[in-house]
Amino acid sequence: MDGANWTSRIDSALAKAARDLADIAGQARRFVAGLDLTEQLVLLGLVMIGLFYLVLTHFQASEDGQKAGSQFAGFLFASVAVAAGFGWLVSDATA
Repeated sequence: MDGANWTSRIDSALAKAARDLADIAGQARRFVAGLDLTEQLVLLGLVMIGLFYLVLTHFQASEDGQKAGSQFAGFLFASVAVAAGFGWLVSDATA
């Protein structure tokens, strides 16, 4: 009986997590759909740089101890994110 109780709780927690993830994905789709083309392209660029950073960090960590390339990609990601945030802030203030 105790095993069935835990199974029921785990199933309930997984169902709630799946529902929450679906809600988050829906909100993200609505957010991206509300952006104009330039904002969507900047967001896509940030996602691509972030994925490049994750892949580069993973492969460099497994091959050697040097992380210069991943540090550069991290700096690139941070600088583009700051520039995009500043650009959106300025464009909202002037519009």
